Formats: sequence, C-alpha cells, structure tokens
Amino acid sequence: MGQTSFGLGTGGPDTTPLTPAGQKIAQAAGDFYQQALTTINNSKSDTYRQVIIGTSDDVLIAHTVLQGVEKLTLEELSKGQDVFFRYYRLSPPSPMMPSGFAVVRILRNPAGEWRAQLRNMRGELITELPASVEQQTNVGRISLTLGISADIDYGVVLPQGLAVALRYPDKDRHTKPY
Repeated sequence: MGQTSFGLGTGGPDTTPLTPAGQKIAQAAGDFYQQALTTINNSKSDTYRQVIIGTSDDVLIAHTVLQGVEKLTLEELSKGQDVFFRYYRLSPPSPMMPSGFAVVRILRNPAGEWRAQLRNMRGELITELPASVEQQTNVGRISLTLGISADIDYGVVLPQGLAVALRYPDKDRHTKPY
C-alpha cells in the first residue's frame, strides 16, 4: 500500500547521497518519468507539464491536471468540468476500467453525489466512478495525489483549496498479497 503527494514544479530528487547503483535506479526512474511526460504532452496539449506516476506489479497509472483548473470554483466544478488527463493500465485488463488515455470530468449528479466521468480521446464515456470534492483552506499551489493499494485513487488539491479525488475499487486485487 502506498500514497504520495507532490507539488507541481518541485523538481527532482537529490541523488548525490546515493550509491552508484542507487543513482542508476534514480536515473532510470527519471528517464521513465520523462517518457511518460512526453507521451502525455503529445497526446493532450492543455495539460500541466508535470505528471505523477504510480505503479505496482499489475497497475500503471499516470495523471496530470488540465490547465485552468486552478481557477475553478466549487459551483463551476459541480456543473461539470474536465479536471484530469490520465493513462491507466491494469494487468490483467479490467472491463470496468479499460486501459489507455482518458479525460476525467468531475461533476455533481442530480442526487447531489460527486462523480468522475472518464472519457476516451473521442469524447465517448468509458466509465463513471465515485468522486469526492472537499473545500480546504487555500494551499497556494497545485498538489497531485496518487495511491496504489487494494484500491487505486488519484486526485489533486487546487490552490483555491478544492481537494478532488476519485477512487477505483478493484475488488480482484483485495485477495492478492503485498
């Protein structure tokens, strides 16, 4: 189980205290990050130039936020706004969460529930997931979040204090040892 949060634009880690083997691992992770960033930015042009990546043996997820989300109000978000751009791969594949790129729209449905609609690059609905939106104190920067455990969740905390998260409960992974 793991969860992490990073502020956008914070730069990379300091690898100088690492052994030569540790530096090679850090370099490989950096190369992988750059490849993911390049792929995302070539797929969708209105994303931030930062991405967060999480992986385990059978899951790979990379996501970033779309430009302009740092100006959204709670009311605008409730009416439906595209917030994330993400890539997802689960092995073995899941019919509930197809692999590939998707734009994630956050909205509040008529019953008052927050939802995340994932749409493919043609704008077609892939799936809809539960989401949460909470008002926090202003944080002054964008902070991406990602957790990969028995469930997969990702989100963002926006400078205006809106914390947006969605969760994909993967029931098949609950039985796997970690």
